[in-house]
Amino acid sequence: MAFNKKNAFKSDILSLFKESDLSIALRTKNKILWDDILLGANYIPIAYSNMNIDFLFEVYYEKKEFEVIDVSSIIYWDNRPIGVWPLFIFINEENAFFNFVDNAILPPLLISNLNVSIQKKVFKSTINFMINLAKLLDNNQWNCMEVFNNEKGFSLWHTIAMEWGSKSHLNYDLFINLDCSFDQIKSNFRKSYKSLINSGLKKWDVGVLDKPDLSIWNKFMDLHESASGRKTRSDKSWEIHYQDIINKNSFLIYLLGEQESMVGAGLFNCNRDEGFYAVAAYNRDLFDLPLGHIVQSQAIIEFKKRSIKWYKLGPRPYLQTLPKASEKEISIAEFKNGFASHIFPRVLINFDLTR
Repeated sequence: MAFNKKNAFKSDILSLFKESDLSIALRTKNKILWDDILLGANYIPIAYSNMNIDFLFEVYYEKKEFEVIDVSSIIYWDNRPIGVWPLFIFINEENAFFNFVDNAILPPLLISNLNVSIQKKVFKSTINFMINLAKLLDNNQWNCMEVFNNEKGFSLWHTIAMEWGSKSHLNYDLFINLDCSFDQIKSNFRKSYKSLINSGLKKWDVGVLDKPDLSIWNKFMDLHESASGRKTRSDKSWEIHYQDIINKNSFLIYLLGEQESMVGAGLFNCNRDEGFYAVAAYNRDLFDLPLGHIVQSQAIIEFKKRSIKWYKLGPRPYLQTLPKASEKEISIAEFKNGFASHIFPRVLINFDLTR
């Protein structure tokens, strides 16, 4: 393998950016600038947020299956920052590959009102970079996933990728349009959910953790461990979540029962435009009661207070979805679908150097 594990980050990878006519600065040293650039985009998917990248890095790092290198980059044009591109490289003694989330990378996210000719040049340069990186890492193919960006039609990135010779197929994501009253949103809930939410609100006290409170946060972590049957997340990953609450990038909806015991809770990420259902935990002895229904409805209320445009509930797999979804994943999606107002396509684009 041509890839030099120790020196890749400082030399090999950075030189590939230059060879591909890309001027970049690394996110790890420029997180404030990264956030500023995101504010210049038409729409900010949660996937591109610093908090999401930091959390994913910790999750991958914690598994210790690969050494993880964060080469997420700020893209410059004419000495001006015009976009961001999240990207990880994974290395062990036998393999090396690039990826980001769900076995795919994301395309660059560019600022709005950028000349189309500049967009084309940037996208072609990033594809050239991926081709060169794939060759360096001895990879024959990789996937790129396009997430919802609140625009009509296929993106310019998609068009250029297809012209290159890639192939695409569709998966689906569930969303709620928050640009209407809560009563209107609730009217579209699955009929059975409405009475369940009303009865649950009479049974439990609802709280919102949107500022530091370790007593509540510790209850949530304990509940998650109890519901999972073991500790499934590192202390560092929980610290990242808690810091996101302090930074107003997340909030926790929680339900209290007798003697202030926490019976259910859900953590939700958010930025200027999008909310996201991150992680939840519920008392296993109460699974037949409407815990998740209340958490979801209260999260929607909180998103609306923050004037967020869309709430991303998560994927909507079907029996024929590739890769094949488990029965549990399909069941969870069916529950979420009872709240959704929209199902949007999530395009997966496959690049293959052997074609």
